[in-house]
Amino acid sequence: MGKTTEKKSPSGRRVLIIGTDGLRPDQVNADTMPTYCQLMQNGTLFKSFYSAYPSLTRVCMASLTTGSYPGQHGLMGNLMYAPHFSEDGLLQTGDHREILQFQQRTGEELLLRPTLGDRLAEANLRLTVSGGSSPGASLLWNFNHPQHVMNPSTDYGLPELSEMHAARGPVADETDVSIRKKERTLWSVRTLIEQQLPDEQNTVMVLWLPEPDETQHYCGIGSQEAKQALRLVDQCLSEILEAVSQLGLEDELDIMLISDHGHSTANMVGSLEHYLNQARKELNRELNFIAVDAFIYGDENQVEELQAFADWLSAQPWCGMLLAREPLHQQLNNALPLSAVIGNITHERAPLLAVVPAWTDEINQDGIQGVVHYLNSKTENKAYHGSIRNEDMRPFCMGIGPSFKKGHVTDIPAGIIDIAPTALHLVGVTGESGFTGRVLFEGLKGCEEQAVQHDAVKYEELYADSERVKGIQIANVNGSTYLTDCFCENTKEALAKAAKKG
Repeated sequence: MGKTTEKKSPSGRRVLIIGTDGLRPDQVNADTMPTYCQLMQNGTLFKSFYSAYPSLTRVCMASLTTGSYPGQHGLMGNLMYAPHFSEDGLLQTGDHREILQFQQRTGEELLLRPTLGDRLAEANLRLTVSGGSSPGASLLWNFNHPQHVMNPSTDYGLPELSEMHAARGPVADETDVSIRKKERTLWSVRTLIEQQLPDEQNTVMVLWLPEPDETQHYCGIGSQEAKQALRLVDQCLSEILEAVSQLGLEDELDIMLISDHGHSTANMVGSLEHYLNQARKELNRELNFIAVDAFIYGDENQVEELQAFADWLSAQPWCGMLLAREPLHQQLNNALPLSAVIGNITHERAPLLAVVPAWTDEINQDGIQGVVHYLNSKTENKAYHGSIRNEDMRPFCMGIGPSFKKGHVTDIPAGIIDIAPTALHLVGVTGESGFTGRVLFEGLKGCEEQAVQHDAVKYEELYADSERVKGIQIANVNGSTYLTDCFCENTKEALAKAAKKG
């Protein structure tokens, strides 16, 4: 991208995207988030809003900024298998130093689709980011323009950011998780209010709040600590709205309040690498595969070995379902197509198999539904995300401001892949191509919902063994697809459910 002279947007509008990491829609209530609730009367609530799989923060950041799923943008996990990057073949996408070195070491772009920052820069406009989560997650939003990314952990080695950090002041180095996250949250909000909002050349701004995600990880969904984190987020929003009013931006600023994924109560069952080793012993097979997070990599021609491992996995009580890359899903007896979940796969980074953990509708000690048997060794985590379970895949989305309908609720399926194209539309950058997502016209003034083509929800595929039927449900809206449901149930119950919905 060449250097440009930035200008005001063609529409005269600016956009502020406020992300609340790990917020579930059912957590927005008058007790913990009164400001959010009040705003529902003034904007559009996107009630059927969906994440990307795997529903992990950095994967979601990449999907948000590129308007596409991992099958297109290529960032497959928080911990990503990258055999040409390092000796252990792993890339920590939360570490900005590693992702900045990725292209130099591998000769490949990290993100295979343009970011929101790239597209705005092409139009001589600017995206700024203030993020309190990991430095890598913040940088993904505007990867090729780090000079416009503020994160309390780093200045990305840039002198201009170093000066801004000095003016902003450091974040207290706290060992207590709740205090540390609170400080990072407040630092990010102050950066937005004092440095980014007043500058009219900041066409689109992203504020990413790390709460309630980490507090929920360590304290659980519905815990008193998590409720305090939600109140902090709501307080921050109130302060931002006051700043918007004082700056006189109400008539030109559209605000999108979103989260990236939900959360489920966690039952950590151990790593997939551990179970791969266990299967090798029990099956007396080499199983020459590599396990990274919930993904299996290796030679796709080893179909017999892969089938043996898939059969073993399917028999485990913690395994919900298997997703396989094309054409393996047609060759294996017990796998659904991975492309139905991560979109059309246009690169070589996708795994052979994705292992989706089993889930239940159990209620945790704080009255919150949804327990998932995560393939993870982080036993200290009381809540987690990353699966295709509804509680993980249903984040929050609401739009307020001069462009959005007031007091409106829409049930038309939408998702995080729609945020970038919608933001570009709001600032008047039109005619953009290469998105998997779409503009959320159903929430904008002057658009009737019937103008949005919403195909009937369908089951992508069913398969059955002697006891269970497993499936995924896909919605298609104007050519964009969303994973809206999944099931793994008793055969008779599941078939009855499928017949009723079909």
